[in-house]
Amino acid sequence: MFCHCVLPTPHRCRVAVLASPSTSVSFASVASVSTWAAPSAPPPIRAIFVFPFWHRMEYSLLKDVTSESQHWTVRARVVRFAEYLSNDSPPKILRLDLILVDKEGKAMEGQIPENWIPLFKPQLKEEFVYYIKFFQVRNARATYCPVDHPYMLRFTAHTKVHEVKNVQDTFPKYACAPATYDVLRSRVGITKYCSDAIGVLT
Repeated sequence: MFCHCVLPTPHRCRVAVLASPSTSVSFASVASVSTWAAPSAPPPIRAIFVFPFWHRMEYSLLKDVTSESQHWTVRARVVRFAEYLSNDSPPKILRLDLILVDKEGKAMEGQIPENWIPLFKPQLKEEFVYYIKFFQVRNARATYCPVDHPYMLRFTAHTKVHEVKNVQDTFPKYACAPATYDVLRSRVGITKYCSDAIGVLT
């Protein structure tokens, strides 16, 4: 990618930065350059550019995310949102829950606390794929867990999201684990799993 700028000083410079498409870099890359100056000119002006690079970012699969680290980057599709509401009238959104699924079909729950809903709700849409990084990893909920994953992803003020534009047609669009009637009957009275009946196959 190329970028350029003209410094607002008497000694103007034009800077071009090139990032190879095959290069994997972290969220922020810094390019530092100096302007050319004649012998009688003042000391060179240094220009520092900080900008995000998401192209071909290295990421982990959801099945590999654990609490052993808090520095994960994942690439996943948002397949469902659910609002956790208060009992007020009108109700207030206390938390925004979401389900993520990666390219291998592994699902993981995510949560956006009340304070950060105005920040992230406009950035995230169902069915879209995103890079997500700088999030907390917490134990999955103990009751009514919607997916089979021991951990959940929790957004913070430092979390960064970026939409992936070119997504393969094979990238899973749904996160579900079909269960037989026998399995559902065995869950009667058990609150560990969140079972949802969408329809009846005949």
